[in-house]
Amino acid sequence: MSSERLRQHVTEALFLQEQAESLREGVAMETLHSPGNQPAVLDFVFQEPQGLLLVLDEESQAQQPNEQNLYKKIQAQLDAANGNSINAISLTTKDGNGNPPPQDQGPSFTVRHYAGKVTYDLTGSLERNKDALPQNLLFLMKSSENVLVHQVFRSKLTRTGSLVPSRHHLRPRGSSAAPKPTPLLPSVGQDPKNILDLRRVLRKEGGSSLLQGQERYGPATVAVQLRNSLSEISAKLRAGAPHFVQCVKPNGARRPESFDRSHVSAQLQYVGSWR
Repeated sequence: MSSERLRQHVTEALFLQEQAESLREGVAMETLHSPGNQPAVLDFVFQEPQGLLLVLDEESQAQQPNEQNLYKKIQAQLDAANGNSINAISLTTKDGNGNPPPQDQGPSFTVRHYAGKVTYDLTGSLERNKDALPQNLLFLMKSSENVLVHQVFRSKLTRTGSLVPSRHHLRPRGSSAAPKPTPLLPSVGQDPKNILDLRRVLRKEGGSSLLQGQERYGPATVAVQLRNSLSEISAKLRAGAPHFVQCVKPNGARRPESFDRSHVSAQLQYVGSWR
C-alpha cells in the first residue's frame, strides 16, 4: 500500500502535471497518460470513512473483533463503489495466480496493483493491527535498570510510532559508565504491595510515555501509524523538487553483458514507464 501511495506521487510528477501544463499551453499530445486502477486502489485503502484501514481500525477496537465482520464490511464497501473498483479489487476464493487457496486460509481479497495482483489473507489481521504489548510487560520494561531498555520504554512516541530521542543520552564508549536510572521499584520483587502500586508509581513519574499513551488513548494501531507516516512522507515529497531515478536490472541472473528483454520490460511496466 505504501508503494501505491509513492507511485501516485511519481505518476503525478512525471506524467499528470506535465500533461496538464501541456494542455494549458495548447501543446498537442499523442496519447494521454491513464492512471489505470490506481485511484480505485487508493480509495479502497485510504478513503474516509469506509476505507480499508479505517474499517480495520474500527473492527480491531470492537468489543468482540471478528474477521468475518471485517470481510463483510469490505464487501459492503466494494458494493457501494458502484463498480468503480471492480477491476481493481475482488473478493474471490482464488489467490493472485488463479489457484485455489490453502484449506487453512481465511477470508481474503485480491488487489490488482500497478505491478500485478496480490492476494491478502485477513487471518490474524485484527490482532496484528493492534500490535499491543501486555501491560505487565510494559511495567516491567519501564522499571528496568538497564539504561537502554529503561529509556526506550519511557520515550515518547511520534504520530508514526517512532521513538522521540530521550533527553538523557547514553554516554559514548570509552567514557565512564553511564549512570543507572533511578530505580522505580527498589524492592518490587520482594513485596507484593509494590506490585499492586506499580501503576501509581509509574504515573507519578510524569510524561507522555509509551505506557501512558496506551493508558490514556489506547495503543496506536499499525493502520493509524501507517496513515500518519504516509501523510508525512507525501507532504515532504510535495514540498520538494522531484528528481527520480528508476533502477532496472538487465537480467535476473546477475550475469554481466546480458540483456533480458522480457525481464527489463516487466520492470518498466511495474514502474509505469512502459505500458
